Amino acid sequence: LGITQDTISLRGVAVQCRITTEDPSDNFRPDTGMITNYRSAAGPGIRLDGVGYTGLTISPFYDSLLTKITARADSFPAACARMRRALTEFTIDGVRSNINFLLAVMTDDVFVAGGVDTSYIEVQGPGLLERAKTGGIADLGTAIRAPDQVDLLANYIA
Repeated sequence: LGITQDTISLRGVAVQCRITTEDPSDNFRPDTGMITNYRSAAGPGIRLDGVGYTGLTISPFYDSLLTKITARADSFPAACARMRRALTEFTIDGVRSNINFLLAVMTDDVFVAGGVDTSYIEVQGPGLLERAKTGGIADLGTAIRAPDQVDLLANYIA
């Protein structure tokens, strides 16, 4: 390739969420059935890997992973904000999903600050599950907010 390690520089960070057809309030038990309404996210810095659509039948014989969503930005808090926006754009009806739980994680101050380790879910899990029951969004006074869409468009055009 003609590239050496010393010529490679870091440019941003990414965070990835695995959207599954699991019920976080029931110990992440997989759900089955037909997706009656599916709307995925899009936008700058968002990548989707998966196959979801209205009418898709979720079988008990396969992995519950529906879509992997990756958000890329210049900083970890900005990537979390992008992910939060993308997760709020998702709609999956007909089967349970872990989207609200992921939203709870993406708006958790401890997670967004990067202060997590392998015990994060064990320690924060009960609070995250409670927030997931109410839509997953933390108090917007403390949540990391995505940039205003008008600002994003203006920066893109400029």
